[in-house]
Amino acid sequence: MKMIRKPSSVFLEGNQQGIVLFHAYTGSSNDVRMLAKRLHQEGYTVYCPNYSAHVGNDIDDFLSKTPNQWWKESQEAIEFLREQGCQKVYAFGLSMGGIMATLAAEKHFVDAAGVFCSPITEDAAQLDQLKIGLQQYCEHKLNEQGRPQTDIIYLQKAMDTQLMRLTKFSKMVYHYLDHVTCPFYIAQGAKDEISDPQSAYVLKDKLINSLVDFHWFEESGHVITISRDRREFQESVITFMENN
Repeated sequence: MKMIRKPSSVFLEGNQQGIVLFHAYTGSSNDVRMLAKRLHQEGYTVYCPNYSAHVGNDIDDFLSKTPNQWWKESQEAIEFLREQGCQKVYAFGLSMGGIMATLAAEKHFVDAAGVFCSPITEDAAQLDQLKIGLQQYCEHKLNEQGRPQTDIIYLQKAMDTQLMRLTKFSKMVYHYLDHVTCPFYIAQGAKDEISDPQSAYVLKDKLINSLVDFHWFEESGHVITISRDRREFQESVITFMENN
């Protein structure tokens, strides 16, 4: 088994405005680390937690987790910033992390929220691209564990179950978008290979009770936080924060 350095959670203490950055479905705090550092330079307190089973190489453990467990951890991250003395808390997320940030906004747990290339949709076709990404992730983790790639066959049922739960969770969040009343930020990459880029416009139109700040990045793929447009993207998040 290979020795892999695990990404650690990031906590950067600043002022009384706290920002929690949630990472992607098969990602880690590394997804949002650069953005965290840039926001901290502006004085904000920033927290980037790692969802459970995301920082090791145990793929069986990862596939045993559910979106509801990660949602509970999202709430704990928001509460952590409150406990640190933050008077205002903002939640943003990449991909699945954005689904969690949006639910936090629907529940009125945060003062503002935002998503980066997040598949918040009721379109079942999105499942196909997520499945391809999960398959690649599982194959990578099997390699880290020193297990044969043929083991992917035995993981298939767990993969399908988790994807079904995540799709159902995303649909649930989608159907309550009218509950969002706080300011909301959307960033979408035109070259997104996981989420349908056009779904970002649908999301914008569904947020009927929120003031939406929408940004389209022509040169960005799914992981917009480390894309060619990342500096422009970072500055747009900072501007959103300054205005809210």
